Formats: sequence, structure tokens, C-alpha cells
Amino acid sequence: MADGVENLPVSNRGQITSLSSRQDRLGGALDGKLAVTSDATLEAGVKITDSQRDSYRRDQEGQLVGGLGAVDAGTSVAELAAAGLRAGTLTAPLSGIYNFTFPLIDADRLAQLYRQRDGTATWTADAWNGNTLSGGERTVAAYAQARLTWDDLTLLPGLRAEFSDLTNRYWLSGNNGVPTGGVHYGWNESGSRFTALLPRLLARWQSDERSTYRAAVWTSQTAPSPYQLAGNATATQDSDGVVTITRGNPDLKAVDGLNFDLSGAWTWGDTAGEEGRLELALFHKRLKNYLYDAGGGLAVGSPTSDAQVRLSIPTNGGTARLTGAELSVDQGLAPVAEILRDFHLAGTLSWETTAVRLNSPDLNAVERVQYAPRWLAGVQLRYDRDALHLAVDYRWADDYVQSYGTAFVSGGGTSPAGSALDTWVHPTRRLDLSAGYDAGGGLSARLTVRNLGDALAYRTSVGRHGDTVVQTIAAGRSYELSLQQEF
Repeated sequence: MADGVENLPVSNRGQITSLSSRQDRLGGALDGKLAVTSDATLEAGVKITDSQRDSYRRDQEGQLVGGLGAVDAGTSVAELAAAGLRAGTLTAPLSGIYNFTFPLIDADRLAQLYRQRDGTATWTADAWNGNTLSGGERTVAAYAQARLTWDDLTLLPGLRAEFSDLTNRYWLSGNNGVPTGGVHYGWNESGSRFTALLPRLLARWQSDERSTYRAAVWTSQTAPSPYQLAGNATATQDSDGVVTITRGNPDLKAVDGLNFDLSGAWTWGDTAGEEGRLELALFHKRLKNYLYDAGGGLAVGSPTSDAQVRLSIPTNGGTARLTGAELSVDQGLAPVAEILRDFHLAGTLSWETTAVRLNSPDLNAVERVQYAPRWLAGVQLRYDRDALHLAVDYRWADDYVQSYGTAFVSGGGTSPAGSALDTWVHPTRRLDLSAGYDAGGGLSARLTVRNLGDALAYRTSVGRHGDTVVQTIAAGRSYELSLQQEF
């Protein structure tokens, strides 16, 4: 089809999309500190915020609601030129992978034709309200912390309490305007509340001026976003008569975390060009009520007896565990050769292993956490002398799971599902170059070249070691030159 694109019929004859998002926020905070003794300090504070969000996205194809569209039905791609809609061609958008030619469209001419011919088009209630979300969030947070010092040791025990009250208003589209599954057609409201008591203990020990050790045990809570709790909702009916309602889930639980961190940092060298730093960090995290697919996108069938209704809503998973380590080093190169005194070599290596129980019958009992590469590595060579600064950065990331291989079970049968159908992002690499010059008097110039080697920015496939349903993005190189004057 791509080889014969000129003969293809035009399927979308014009479309108007508009969107808007606004948030108003009002709040205040009060913090205080009390020195009990020279080695003990108490700190406490309270913060209150009240916010209101309003957003909409409206999308309409005029020819579907009484209009004509920018062109007549049945128009082929080759005939777009006669209407003044062609604006050249795009050849080989991904050379060596997609060696095809595609037409480019004159957006201004398209909008002109659409408005001329679609005067009779009307907005439906679903098209106008279907992607509208409004709501408010009120948060009250308070903390108390003690700072205790003994010679080289500092302890910071603390407690944070937080309460959030969220209200949302959203529109249910579809189903021909008929309520279904206990959800009203049109406007609906939902509310969610989250309460957290978050203790923590931080410790810092500096055995000498060149060695510092840190340890922390802390708790955290991350509430779902308003779009996961409400979002827009739709009701659709398949050929078997099963009505599927897709909407947010106000009963989502927050993700609770228990975190452990341990690190050490060591420095050496007192002369410019000879100094160095080594840091090793270890961490372990335990997450409860894991939100997979960022809390949305996974469908959970919940049929009612006779109405043949299923709910597709974001759901919480089970427990996730993450364990990892990071090693970073930065060394001046003067010890190698005097001519290299103005050069520094730095590197970072990270390793992480993850496991999560999603409580999904379609998937393995234990999966990897999404967006968590097993390995990350980076190397930087930089040059600093007087007003001139140069740096070359190389970054590499291992593959990782982007989405799980789940599928919705329809009334007519089961769609393929399973961990073998997880979508994986393939390993990526990138080389960047940056240069800067400080001319004095507050005047400076910066040049940045990203992806100097023109590597692929993104490549995914279904399955870890295959090329099934591949998606590829070649972002190319980007250049940025800036001049800055500070007064």
C-alpha cells in the first residue's frame, strides 16, 4: 500500500481538534526551627494547598456530523494536488527501514477548505464534552524533624503527615445516550481521599574530611493522578452486544513505598587536575499497590449478569521490589600526563533488578517493573580552562518492559494475552557534545549537539528478542546555539 500511496483514497477529509488546560493553585506554608541545645534542633512546619483543574480536548470530523469535509468522499491522494492541498513529498522517512515516499499536506489550505465546506457541521454533546475533566484537590501536610549531632555523626528522625481530598467531574460518552452499568450518560462526579503517615530516619557520618557515609530508611506515598481517578469515560458496544465502559477508577489506592538507601563518598587530591571522587550507592525499595501502565490502560473485565456490561478501568497491582547499585567516579587526568591537567574523565554505572506481582491471570506471577532498565552506563570527558568549557557525553541504556501483554476478554472470545507479548524497548545509546565560552561581563555562549552519532532514539517490539510489531523513531541530530547576557 505504501508503494502505491497515490492511488489510496483519502480516509480523513478534515478534522478540527482544540485543547485547553488550566490549573489555579492557592496555598501557604509555615515553618519553624527551635535550637534546644547546641547539638539538638527541632524543625516543624505545615503546608496547605487548594487547586482547581479544568481541561478539555475536542475532536470533530465535520463530514460525520452534517458537513462535507475538506474534499469529497472518494478523493484519492493523487487528486489532492488539484485542490491545492499538496505541499511537496517526504522521501524515505527512515532510510534503510522505510524507503517510501509520502505526500505532505498544506495545513493552511486544509483548514481553509474545511471551514468553507463544513458550515453545516454541528458539535455533538459527546464530541464537545467527551474529553473534559474538571476537579479540585485540597492537601494538608505537616512535618516534624529533629536534628541531632554528635561529633562526626548527624541523625535526622522525622515524621510527615499528609491528607488529600480530590473531587472530579467527567463526562460519559457513547451508548447512544443511555445509562449503563450504573454509570449515568453525561456528567458524573467522583471523589477520592488519601491519608499518609510517613516516618523517616536519615543518618550522616563523616569519619574524616575525605570520607562521608549516608544511610536512610524512609516511607513514601504517591497518589494516582486525577486522570487515573476520573478522566474521560466512554461506552461502546461490540458485535456480540457486550457494552464496554472505559473510565477512571476513583477507588484506586495510592502506591506506598518503604525505601532503604546506603551510600559512601570518597575524595582525594588537593591540586587542580589531580582531584578525584568515588561514590557507591545501594538501594532497596518495596512498593505496595503498584500502579502498572501508569495506572491506566489495563482492562479488567467485570461483567454484570444479564446486561453484558464490562468495565475497563485502571487497577492496582500487588507488591513490587527494586534493588540496585550505582557506582560513579570523577578523576582529573593530570596524573596521566601534565598536558591533560585541564581534562576530567567521569563515569557512572547503574544496575537494578526488579520484580512485581501484578495479580493478573493473563501474565506471569512475577514480572519486571516497567521502564526499569537492568543496566545504565555513562561516560563523560570534559575540558575546563579559563573561559572555555567542552564536554563529550556517551550514554547507554539496557532494554526494558514498556507495557505488559494484557488483553481484554470480549463476549465473543479471548484475545491473545501473556507475558510473551510484553512490549520491550530495545537498548539505546547516544553521544552528545557541548561547548561553552564565558566572555566576561556576564556574556556567554553555548553550543549543544545532541545525538552526534545519529543513533535511533527509540525502538520497540512485541517480545524481548524479536522484531514483531516494531515501532522505530529516528530523531536525528539537533543543534542549539545560545547567547546569554546577564546584567
